[in-house]
Amino acid sequence: MGIALIQPLILPPARAAFMGANTTSPIGMYRDFYRQYNSLLFEEPEAHVHPKKQFLVMDMLARCCNKGMLIQMTTHSDYMLGRMNQLLLLGKIKQASEASFGQFCEAHLHNKNLYLTDHQVGAYYFKREEGKVVIEKQDLAEGLPFSSFEQTVKDQMDLSADISEVAEQLGIVSNL
Repeated sequence: MGIALIQPLILPPARAAFMGANTTSPIGMYRDFYRQYNSLLFEEPEAHVHPKKQFLVMDMLARCCNKGMLIQMTTHSDYMLGRMNQLLLLGKIKQASEASFGQFCEAHLHNKNLYLTDHQVGAYYFKREEGKVVIEKQDLAEGLPFSSFEQTVKDQMDLSADISEVAEQLGIVSNL
């Protein structure tokens, strides 16, 4: 069993750097070297990647996983987690009914090999409590939970509402 510490062997053109190509190009290279390596450690694969492309990054990682590769990654992206939840749900649909899964894939032009199962995914939440880090294994029965994001999103929405209210009272138009 090997661990691939991938460095770009063929660098994309500089103009592609703003699109996150430098961040995601190792995944494509990794597929080419699959016979050599079977583990991939990936920290924050969403860095510098547009949300739409984050879905594609998750798809590439799922394809690697379905080829038997061990992937360990960290993410703070609700787009990546959301896509992983979609792939996990597709795996459950496939398991429950091959026919329904096939119909979905055909109707949505979805690759029939692009799904994940609960057995392939382990999710852990690292949080600080009383000066130490506590690791909580996440229950995937209903997909990856977003509990670590929920309070932050709620706080941001509440703050936006308060700011908008003050702005509105002053006649200021806002997109918040």
